[in-house]
Amino acid sequence: MTPAPGPARSVLAEISGRAASTLTPEGRLADLGMDSLGRLTLAVLLEERTGRPLSDEALLKVRTVGDLERLLEPMRHPA
Repeated sequence: MTPAPGPARSVLAEISGRAASTLTPEGRLADLGMDSLGRLTLAVLLEERTGRPLSDEALLKVRTVGDLERLLEPMRHPA
């Protein structure tokens, strides 16, 4: 059984109209048609679904699906 996609791929799939299973870490958001309105929609949906606010600065640095997934990773604290 294939694991469910994480919030990044789920939301990107919803916005772009592509299947989450076709999104790869190397996939560029620009290739998914993500313009400024798409990025705003992305930020709002991700904040709603994860409960974590995303800064505009951090989101502007995101270029790929993998970048977005890393941004959403839980913060790791040193042991």
